[in-house]
Amino acid sequence: MICCYMLYDNTFQTANEALTYYAEKRTKDKKGVTIPSQRRYVEYFEQLLRNNLTYRKVSLYVLELRIFPADLPLKVGSIQQKDSKESLPLMKFRRTEDYISVELDCCMPLAGDVKVEFRSNKLDKGWHFWFNTFFVELAGTYDSQGRLVLVLDKKEIDDAHKGNAKKCPEQVQVFLNPRGKSSDNLDAKPPTQSLIDGIQKSASQNNHHVLHYQQQPVPQEQQLQQRHYIALRDPPNRSPSLNYNELHHRSVNNNRASLGNNQQNSGIY
Repeated sequence: MICCYMLYDNTFQTANEALTYYAEKRTKDKKGVTIPSQRRYVEYFEQLLRNNLTYRKVSLYVLELRIFPADLPLKVGSIQQKDSKESLPLMKFRRTEDYISVELDCCMPLAGDVKVEFRSNKLDKGWHFWFNTFFVELAGTYDSQGRLVLVLDKKEIDDAHKGNAKKCPEQVQVFLNPRGKSSDNLDAKPPTQSLIDGIQKSASQNNHHVLHYQQQPVPQEQQLQQRHYIALRDPPNRSPSLNYNELHHRSVNNNRASLGNNQQNSGIY
């Protein structure tokens, strides 16, 4: 939170600068914030401020996870959304020559902060990582099948960045889709350009129109069976009379209230 405040207060312009300063001034060993997911969320906050974005919850579905290399001793895994008492167990592991594939036949819609955890057995501490669906969509990285892809190397995974090499992954790839698992949905490939690039390009042309998907509400008992449809909508209109300082002031305060409070209450801290 201190690092995020230094970004909000314009003491520093980048997450790396804030994290480095905090490490030098706050800790004797100058390591500072070492948990990868915590560092990732400081970087999230930097993106929010730098691009003058308003945080919102984005619903995504995990379709597949790939863990490298293929000889890791994995038997138990789970996906859990923050503030949810229930988790989705991951039990089916398929080993290929290069990686372990975990495909999900169905997945509940995930919005906001999400935790993915794997262990070699029920008693093992294992390793895990957190990500936020809004920023995964924001990055706009897609594969050839039109799936959103989140790629994390070992140094970006909690309890793996300095763990036993034989039990920890070298890389994890998470494949997601905004509309659940459906052949019709996967045929409709989204644009491959990064949403950030799109924002910057349109802002330079003074024509800021960003389209995004919004999950339609579905009764809980039908979430795993019923096909989900997505409504396309524009972001809230902004008055042209607002100058940059007024717009930035409104945005960062909204962002700090939404994302900052989520960080403070999140299980990653």
